Amino acid sequence: MKLLAAALAALSLATAACGESRFSFLDEESQVEFAVRTYVSAVVEGKPLDAFVMLSETCQRRVGLEGMEALSEAAVAKSFQPSVARYETLALIGDTARVRYRSGLEEAVVEQEWVREDAEWRLDDC
Repeated sequence: MKLLAAALAALSLATAACGESRFSFLDEESQVEFAVRTYVSAVVEGKPLDAFVMLSETCQRRVGLEGMEALSEAAVAKSFQPSVARYETLALIGDTARVRYRSGLEEAVVEQEWVREDAEWRLDDC
């Protein structure tokens, strides 16, 4: 898994220089799923800045970095697992995706809206 993450990071840097999505080698549904999994991992692994940059501009203004730090601290304190189970893309239309999954952050099934901003998928459900 660490090798895959390193390979994705290297490829990410190479494609970012071209002005396209860092993950353009993936189909759109896979890009959204990868963003969801990356976001959940960042929150529960105590990386609030990494999670914060994955929020839409609207959510960044509403939540703020301090709010994300508090969410991440709570997730770490409760020892949530950085997992996403039973993931599915419910809708993917243009630059908007609606997803459903169960994660280590929530007891229940989560449904969220994600938007593509600056060629990256970002959580827009805040």
